[in-house]
Amino acid sequence: MTDMNIENRKLNRPASENDKQHKKVFPIEAEAFHSPEETLVRLNSHRQGLTIEEASERLKVYGRNEVAHEQVPPVLVQLLQAFNNPFIYVLMALAGVSFITDYWLPLRRGEETDLTGVLIILTMVSLSGLLRFWQEFRTNRAAQALKKMVRTTATVLRRGPGNIGAVQEEIPIEELVPGDVVFLAAGDLVPADVRLLASRDLFISQSILSGESLPVEKYDVMADVAGKDSEQLPDKDKSLLDLGNICLMGTNVTSGRAQAVVVATGSRTWFGSLAKSIVGTRTQTAFDRGVNSVSWLLIRFMLIMVPVVLLINGFSKGDWVEASLFALAVAVGLTPGNVAHDCQFQPGKRRDCDVAAQSDRQAPERYSKLRRDGCAVYR
Repeated sequence: MTDMNIENRKLNRPASENDKQHKKVFPIEAEAFHSPEETLVRLNSHRQGLTIEEASERLKVYGRNEVAHEQVPPVLVQLLQAFNNPFIYVLMALAGVSFITDYWLPLRRGEETDLTGVLIILTMVSLSGLLRFWQEFRTNRAAQALKKMVRTTATVLRRGPGNIGAVQEEIPIEELVPGDVVFLAAGDLVPADVRLLASRDLFISQSILSGESLPVEKYDVMADVAGKDSEQLPDKDKSLLDLGNICLMGTNVTSGRAQAVVVATGSRTWFGSLAKSIVGTRTQTAFDRGVNSVSWLLIRFMLIMVPVVLLINGFSKGDWVEASLFALAVAVGLTPGNVAHDCQFQPGKRRDCDVAAQSDRQAPERYSKLRRDGCAVYR
């Protein structure tokens, strides 16, 4: 078993009682307290990168470099979700009442039956649900097509057989594995949690993780950046964002260039763990709360108005059957069937693919030449 596998087992071991008292330790945090050479040894890697065979084997072990994100539900599930609306429930209940009063009771008494009201209500429900489903389906399909269009790559070193002929290659960031040696330049998105091996005037924007708008300077030395002492280890009480010799997935390079080794990919990164914790836990936006508030307000208003109309009409005319039909018509009229599909255009709807899109941004074209120049200095 390689040193890398042993280290992974240590990092993924069940937490003891003492460990539970401490915060979770990510692989990148552990490597921040080792020299670059020690990190390369622990990752079973080399400054000239991995071979193609090693990269392929590690890709099978660690999986693709992708963060967790919500999957698009199957078409049948989307169709069923399109009818999950309180107004549709109300209309279906009214259709049931109309079926009883206009068909079932007259049929038992041998009178003429009429399903016109039931068919009208069911038509309203079908149109509302199908329109909502079609809009949802088109939105998901457009989002998936956009994700396929927006791709980015990373520059890595690949060694030939016998540790000879290390060359730079552009590969999709999804194919990065721990131990890969990557190059970073201005405009690049940090594709994984990496430990710096060499850097020059490197500034990283960590606003996506910290909210701080100002970029932070990063160094390849093992030192505390403030002390500028290469023999001084970083303070272990510092946050991951304060460690000066590592770069986290999801951040981006504002200036400078660097060479780094990939320590963690996918869900084992800090950004990946954050994404995994929020997938499937969507919180309501102000727009969602407003729509729900209006929906239940209209339902409560209908529940008050329908009995009042029924009683007034029944006592005034004495025909309770006619009064029931009129109250039913009032209930249907007070139910805004178009709200079911209008609510699909929510400002927060696009959040389902935001996490995945963060790792798919591409560097602007103006940085392409600078990137090639930056990579060349590490040949």
